Amino acid sequence: MKKMFKHRYGLQFLTIIILFLIVPKFLSNADSTYLYDDWSYSQEIIIPFDTSKELAKFQPIDTPIFFHNPCWAKNEIQHSIRVICQKAKENIELECQIYGLNYSYKEHIKSCNLVFLIPEEADGSERYFVYYDDSEKDKPDYIDHVKIEESYYRYEPIPGYSLESNYYKILDDNYLPYGVSYEGQFMGYNTCQHVLRLKDGVTEALPKNIELFAAFDFKYSYEKGLFGYSSTSQKLLSKEILTDGNLMLEFRIVSTSKYNDLKTTAAYKYYHCPSVDSRIHVHVKHETLEQITVTSESPATNTDGVFASLQAGGVKSRSIQDLNFGRILPY
Repeated sequence: MKKMFKHRYGLQFLTIIILFLIVPKFLSNADSTYLYDDWSYSQEIIIPFDTSKELAKFQPIDTPIFFHNPCWAKNEIQHSIRVICQKAKENIELECQIYGLNYSYKEHIKSCNLVFLIPEEADGSERYFVYYDDSEKDKPDYIDHVKIEESYYRYEPIPGYSLESNYYKILDDNYLPYGVSYEGQFMGYNTCQHVLRLKDGVTEALPKNIELFAAFDFKYSYEKGLFGYSSTSQKLLSKEILTDGNLMLEFRIVSTSKYNDLKTTAAYKYYHCPSVDSRIHVHVKHETLEQITVTSESPATNTDGVFASLQAGGVKSRSIQDLNFGRILPY
């Protein structure tokens, strides 16, 4: 039965270890050569990579900013902060977002996190500055590119075989690049901490729109049966939206296994991406809460201690159009 399932759905499992390289970003004391309107202060932002490369375009910058002077910021929406890209003698205002405000006194901050994108015009010669003021300014009028919504989906094309999910729907300029499940099941498998990558330009999380999915649950097998496993995909403990801005959103999902012996805390970040090469960033913490004995019987030993997996495959059906989805990667 297990072999038939694998053959039919053509799933190929690849266990991956995700390493996050955190490159520090620094602020220079140098002031801008060109004054931007009547803003009182500016500090240069040093980009820690070569922006002349094509891959740098639309790369998100998410960096802490420590202000050398008082900075007026009532909240994440009403503030005096602007990001300027100087190219030759042209000032280009870039859409930006702030979060993690650290107040020095009422309506003034001494630090925050700043998000913006490397512009398409970047060629390596440009410089970047953050402008701010100690007095009140009009709030920036930027497009709210990214949104997050809680949603529910159920589809049962064949009686007894359903796809059901409570999930976070990530929208980028009204398109749906990703969905992240916090409760649900697919063909009997639980799906908490599973990320769906949808096809470019789709607006609905239908099976036919699914391209790939990645699982960030922690699991092990205690017997060799198909469902003889314990996984943090099985029970939701909590969920929380941490940031919902115009360029970046972040949320956290905490889950455990059916035996309460494993725990996963995953923070997901998504940045607005004007190109088709969108990405979701995940910071995962796995914990074992009890001493665990895993089975030594094959084939269940192939899934002992799985931290994350990238899963690709395809489903084809002549009679049910919505069951034609997925993609088998060439590697």
